[in-house]
Amino acid sequence: MKNKLFVFLFLISIGLQAHVPQLSAQKNCKVIQANIQFDVQANSSAAIEKWILENHLSAIQGQSVKLISFKKGFESKHFLFQQTYQNLPVFAADIKVNTTNSGQLLQAFSNLYVVKEAINTSWSKANCWFVDADKMMPAFLKKQKDENGIWQEIVSNENGTTLLIKQLDLMNKQDTLVSTKLFTPDPLTTAQKAYGADNGLWANKNGTDYTEINAQRKSVQLPIRFENDTFYAENKHAIIVELESPVIAPFKSKAANFEFTRAQPTFREFMALFHIANLQNYLHSIQIDSFANFQILIDAHAYQGRDQSRFSLTGADQPALFFGTGGVPDAEDADVVIHEYSHGISHSITPNTSSGLERMALEEANCDFMACQYSKAFSEYNWRQVFNWDGHNEYWEGRNAASNKTYPSAVGSNYYSTSELWSSMMNDISLDLGREVATKILFYSMYNYANSMGLQEAANLLVQTDSLLYQKAHFGPLKQRLIERGFAVSMSVPLMSARPDLKLLNTIGFANGTGHISVQQSVNSPIKLSVYGMNGALIKVTDWNQHPELSPADFATGIYFVKVETEAGSFIEKVMRLY
Repeated sequence: MKNKLFVFLFLISIGLQAHVPQLSAQKNCKVIQANIQFDVQANSSAAIEKWILENHLSAIQGQSVKLISFKKGFESKHFLFQQTYQNLPVFAADIKVNTTNSGQLLQAFSNLYVVKEAINTSWSKANCWFVDADKMMPAFLKKQKDENGIWQEIVSNENGTTLLIKQLDLMNKQDTLVSTKLFTPDPLTTAQKAYGADNGLWANKNGTDYTEINAQRKSVQLPIRFENDTFYAENKHAIIVELESPVIAPFKSKAANFEFTRAQPTFREFMALFHIANLQNYLHSIQIDSFANFQILIDAHAYQGRDQSRFSLTGADQPALFFGTGGVPDAEDADVVIHEYSHGISHSITPNTSSGLERMALEEANCDFMACQYSKAFSEYNWRQVFNWDGHNEYWEGRNAASNKTYPSAVGSNYYSTSELWSSMMNDISLDLGREVATKILFYSMYNYANSMGLQEAANLLVQTDSLLYQKAHFGPLKQRLIERGFAVSMSVPLMSARPDLKLLNTIGFANGTGHISVQQSVNSPIKLSVYGMNGALIKVTDWNQHPELSPADFATGIYFVKVETEAGSFIEKVMRLY
């Protein structure tokens, strides 16, 4: 979400209750790293649950944990457990456990509360426990919308006193391509003008049409739904719907006319649809197409007309984007569209893990980084300035992803300000590694994210993910950028490296499509080959065989990871299919 006046409006929405704590300040997570090998049988989550109960909770009867989320990354597994006591959840008490596929602990992020003595309650309405000042009490948790339509979790005690308010908003049909004109990514970038330049010519002007701004619309091919001789503002990635005021019916037409000026509502609807589809096309092109595989709801005219936008889960937990029309209409700036949609991507990768000041700073920074990289693909003009058209004007200041902020001095109570450290560093990393590699390392590291984790832990995860994905190939530039920003750098991550008794043969012939990959081994024994795509999906697996082979005819062009398994262990090697 953009910050703007949100903090001020949010305080108004809760009646300026300054005494109500925010979840992000409740506690810090404990990072657990150890050389632990879990049971790797089918029910491995049970082995982890047993380890948590035996090592990280006291023997007080009634304490337990419940698995609420499981994600599988490339050669890694990610478990999120909710703590319970007497069969009720302990609010904001959880533990995120990240392991390799073989069951070795990478790290755990613990927000557990250890119950030291039995607590009893006769309050029948209690549906959770709440920890305040290291004391646990029965509480009542409910979800509801505030007067601005923002979903919140509200925790209250037996006397009806509000203990905490947590904001929840962050966060197949036939398509046909139609020709239209849109901002790519915004009118100031393509005109290479600062807001207000040329004696105020380049300005919002109350959202009206004028010759110069409409001239910045560029021709694009927009995928939209066509069914029963009617066109709809919808494609496989997003659908325009009416969720909040102002009430504006989504585009629907039998006429094949798709050119609209910036003052027309359909222009903003098409902006959101196009840029989301275009980002997904890019992610597919670099073989990371498993994120946000849902059709997101979009209200391009929301927030009661105010100058704000957000990603949110609706009452039915349906991901949705809301774009306000105050100031510069938010959907007119691709930076805003991509930023908010990236919250949706983050939610699809690591759900229920966005609490904590530094964790929230990471969330905003990663979305700003995605917006910067997206804009740069169109033009390098001011590409590190976030919200070029929507911000940096009389409405709000926007954000700067070219900051020189460092850790830990940049960390403060304003996570939007803190976020500029991380987004700026990620932009620096992209200059060294390129957009594709930087995006992949970031996305796959996000599988490990946990509530209340810090920036240093996120920095460690970048190095770890590069080790797993690229066998430390980018350690040098990553180390330099991390140290420049004040982070400590460690190479303690275990790697599954090649074994001297096993070797993949003819990888060049496989890449060129002229030969099969085989395995050379010093002692003949059964071998199994498993091939994964860049998104971690298992593509092919061979039977156990002394001489397994992989045919290039079975694979499209792209990058793959081949896992070689024997009874004595395994290793992974990256291969390519070029032609």
